[in-house]
Amino acid sequence: MRNDREMVIRMVAYDLHFAMQYTIHEDNENGSYTMHFPRSAVIYPEKNEKLPEYLRCRIIFQDETEHIYEIPTVRIQSYSLQEIHEKHLNLFIPYVLLRLRPKLDPERKFPLEKKELTDFVDKVMIILENELEEGYLTQLEYDDYINLFRRAAEKILEIHADFRKEVDLMTKPMIELPSVLQKRLYDEIDSLNANKKTLIADNEALAADRDALIADKDALAADRDALIADKDALIADKDALIADKDALIADKDALIADKDALIAKNNTLTAGLAEKNALLADKDAELARMRTLLEQYHIPVTA
Repeated sequence: MRNDREMVIRMVAYDLHFAMQYTIHEDNENGSYTMHFPRSAVIYPEKNEKLPEYLRCRIIFQDETEHIYEIPTVRIQSYSLQEIHEKHLNLFIPYVLLRLRPKLDPERKFPLEKKELTDFVDKVMIILENELEEGYLTQLEYDDYINLFRRAAEKILEIHADFRKEVDLMTKPMIELPSVLQKRLYDEIDSLNANKKTLIADNEALAADRDALIADKDALAADRDALIADKDALIADKDALIADKDALIADKDALIADKDALIAKNNTLTAGLAEKNALLADKDAELARMRTLLEQYHIPVTA
């Protein structure tokens, strides 16, 4: 990884995402939130003199306050093998061969020689063996670092077959004595048994969680069935109300029909009464005319 000017921007985005996802907590006293940014660093495996000790980004907030966001850089090639050993920085081991790459150029004034390479690899092997003996590495971790170192050598020394062969010979696992092999196998068996017990415990916990989920699922299904039953009851009540409403509408229509019949009958009676009144008016007019004639001829008229 070289001097990437935009790396600090990506780190700010990464740290913000990490803080938002894993560190936010609410302050119940004032209702605000707090989040903690991780203590990140950028590791550079290759040597680069232009790399600063910190990557910096000036952040201006909406209230115009500012904060200089600093990300420390870790330059693996600036650590000597002694420092790596003293600080137990075993993670750097697979990358240390990169410091020899500039000397692989045959046109350099002092190109890499076989003895310099073997001395360097020997120091690396001694560091790993000491870390194993002092308990900073397990046998499995030790084997992993050896394999990573060998793979790094294959890549870095890809076109330098003689150098690659030397590294391969120096890092190839030695033949184990039966007693050593037996102890290592027993240790691996014990480790596997411990892992097996852990896995069994995890499986039991998962089974318990599964049973709890099934119980929750059954409870939810029962609640769902109860809701469906309530819904069906509400639909039945609604249908009954609609039927009652239809019956009331039918009764109303019947009353309206009766009312219309009464109105029609009343209209008929009113017409008959008007006709009768007209006949009576005609009769009274006729009687009045006859009375007038009788009076003209001096004929007495009795009531």
